[in-house]
Amino acid sequence: MSLDVVAMKRHLITWAKTYSGISESGRHIWAFQNSPQPSSPYVTLNITSGPTKIGNTDALMYNESNQTYDITGIRSFKVDINVFGSNAHNTATALSLSLERPEVQSFFRGVNITPYGSTPSVNNVTRFIDTIYEERSMFELTLSASYLIETSESFIGEVSAAGASEMEKGHGNKITIGGI
Repeated sequence: MSLDVVAMKRHLITWAKTYSGISESGRHIWAFQNSPQPSSPYVTLNITSGPTKIGNTDALMYNESNQTYDITGIRSFKVDINVFGSNAHNTATALSLSLERPEVQSFFRGVNITPYGSTPSVNNVTRFIDTIYEERSMFELTLSASYLIETSESFIGEVSAAGASEMEKGHGNKITIGGI
């Protein structure tokens, strides 16, 4: 299954709406939008990195139906979740702990992503702005996803003993290594 970032983002917003306890529409947004932030309480999500390859190598699989090679592997994403407003820490904790629930894990598997690692630790990052304290808590979520690159053509190299390589199309899954 290929990676669908748009579906992943939709699922993250739906998860935040369902488990944050903040049910009002428009209170779960992606950070850095070209529109004003809603009034408190609200949740922002921001993909800060990814897709990042996990491990050293991907798998190369021959696809017999179209005679191409598909590259598959695991990728990770980092997502920052910030909760603003009164009880921000409790709300962020509820979101973080919800990741342990089987129905939440099943929900994310629907778009081929899985929360990765241990339950995220929630940090209280309340700060003083002008004359008031802005109550805010946050945590970083790591997601893993399997990734598929479907190649359009099959390239197999023919290598001589001297180390020269010539790329050729259409040899299926035949590899010739000369002189060895």
